[in-house]
Amino acid sequence: MDRAEMRFDLDRPTRLVDLETDAAVLVEPSLVAGPYQAALDAFLAEIRDGCRQHHTDYRLVTTDQPIENVLGEFLLARARR
Repeated sequence: MDRAEMRFDLDRPTRLVDLETDAAVLVEPSLVAGPYQAALDAFLAEIRDGCRQHHTDYRLVTTDQPIENVLGEFLLARARR
């Protein structure tokens, strides 16, 4: 995820665009930040729980992390098991 998606620290009305569909919506951050964070937290918990239930590794990775580091840490953790 992008850190901006996780923080949602917008401070003025902002036009958000869906990168898959090009659909756009104008949002007032003060009205949607709380529900957005709650929905994001619930979504991530569902993903984590599903991975745990199926004995699958889960890592939340942000887009600013170098993929080499992420992959290296993942492989090292798997090798230690």
